[in-house]
Amino acid sequence: MWKAILGIIGALVGTPAVLLTVAHIWAKMNAFDPKSGRYVKGRDVHPVLTIINEFGRFCEHFFKFRLVNIKQEAILQKALKMKYDHELFGIPGSPNKTRDDDFLELLQTALQGFQESTELSESGRFFLNSTLFSLMASRERLVNYMVEHRDEVLKSEIVRPIFVTGFGRGGTTLVQNLLAQDPNARGIKHWEVVWYGASVPPPTREQIEANPPQHRKFVQVKSAYDVVKRNCPKFVSEFEKSHPMELLQYEEELPILQQAGLFHLLFAMAGPKYFELFHKLEGKETAYLYLKRWLQMMQTAYKPESHWVLKAPVHTVFLPVLKKIFPDARIIVCHRKMDVLIPSGVSLFENFDAVFLKDGYDRWSFGQTILEHGNNMRNHTMDFRKTWDHPEDFFDVQYNNLVEDPISVVKQIYEQYGLEYTQAFEDRMKVWLENNKQGKHGRHEYSLEMYNLNWKEIEPEWREYTQTYLEKNEKVENRKHDTDRDAF
Repeated sequence: MWKAILGIIGALVGTPAVLLTVAHIWAKMNAFDPKSGRYVKGRDVHPVLTIINEFGRFCEHFFKFRLVNIKQEAILQKALKMKYDHELFGIPGSPNKTRDDDFLELLQTALQGFQESTELSESGRFFLNSTLFSLMASRERLVNYMVEHRDEVLKSEIVRPIFVTGFGRGGTTLVQNLLAQDPNARGIKHWEVVWYGASVPPPTREQIEANPPQHRKFVQVKSAYDVVKRNCPKFVSEFEKSHPMELLQYEEELPILQQAGLFHLLFAMAGPKYFELFHKLEGKETAYLYLKRWLQMMQTAYKPESHWVLKAPVHTVFLPVLKKIFPDARIIVCHRKMDVLIPSGVSLFENFDAVFLKDGYDRWSFGQTILEHGNNMRNHTMDFRKTWDHPEDFFDVQYNNLVEDPISVVKQIYEQYGLEYTQAFEDRMKVWLENNKQGKHGRHEYSLEMYNLNWKEIEPEWREYTQTYLEKNEKVENRKHDTDRDAF
């Protein structure tokens, strides 16, 4: 009897070990052909996850079987069960609905696209499931709090916020961080906005400025990031070259828009249907209204004495929607030479998405997707600004001028918008610049050639934009010493 039991145990333990070993050997013998750099390795993960990924490739190849699928039904059901309050989240004048159909359409389309993707690794699908469940859990807690405190939230007015936008990698992070040094303004800290946990009840100024911040969400985010750094250290080190992941750094409001279905950093993996839906202006008002309600909720505990400082390059896609929901918004648009900015932007997306992708993903196809995203950003921005009757709402920042004399650029912004510029503000900016020099997290390397993009072929489509926003700047960017100043 004991021999039989030991035999069964041996089979249960030994068979998976043999299969994993065979899969590992097969994966090494069937490594992808890079084909001049077109196909590249996914981001390194924990050795255990690497073995699982290899076994997943083995199963898909021989048995057409996936170890991990996107949990579409469970995630969608979680979204469907959330509370909905038309007074809070419904567009004025629209039918009195019982749910946010625009959000649900975005979510369902993205889930289907993730499931159909052939370039996601097993660990990548696991990470996506975890990320999407975290986003939904955070949204649920925020919605519950806002519904319970509806009157207080609705009475909290957002007055003349500043939005920093423009094509990613063009200096938006630098402008945001400098403007947020104004003691009378309020920016968003990374730990406040990222989707691990939820900022409820909203933190007070004292809780935010304590060292460390005295809010349970800070502890939750720190704990979650410790896990990420342990399992995906290469992802963290590479992504931080292009965008910092520091808990106390000022951050963009993108994670809140992602809770509303606008998966900006993930759309390259979500398939063509989601890509098309994402870039349509129709149906995005509820996403920006969700952002507005979140800001209103946050300032019930800590209201800026003057204004909010917000930032996200994705706003260039949705400027008409942004101005509809925030009609008195002041918008700063950052500009940079496109032959530098385009590959830098593609590299940012790749550095984030590569941790989800299997070995041998198509870098050239990835580059084309992000280039098309840039085309949409350009077209939507230029079309809107040609018809907008109040050009004084916008302030254009040239990247070269910003890097050469950032404080001077901030003074010009404050002069145009009639804001009070103080010595205390300037002193804080100088301290921040001293503590956040170029290359703090390493050099961000990129080129058009990496993604099989040719500037001579791309340039005609960008000529009008270049002539409108860049050629008036006579300085020439120093390509020899180009370090991506958008990354601190």
